[in-house]
Amino acid sequence: LKEQLKPLGKCWVDIDQPDCTELAMRDGVLRSETFVFVLSEKSAESEWCQKELRWACQYGRLINVVTAAMYQAKVGEFM
Repeated sequence: LKEQLKPLGKCWVDIDQPDCTELAMRDGVLRSETFVFVLSEKSAESEWCQKELRWACQYGRLINVVTAAMYQAKVGEFM
């Protein structure tokens, strides 16, 4: 996925983050150029994912939603 996202600019991946504090996660979103939200039932319910999505909105990042075909009909419910 990282390779496919390169044309979108600087990409930070939260699961690669060595420091998982809220401050470090927020900084990761701040330093990125675009935000990719991998939508699933689990991510939609995740407190951390919701925080990251709010930060991306707060910092004016371009937000791309990626989801499996089985969730496409539910995007409106999750967001």
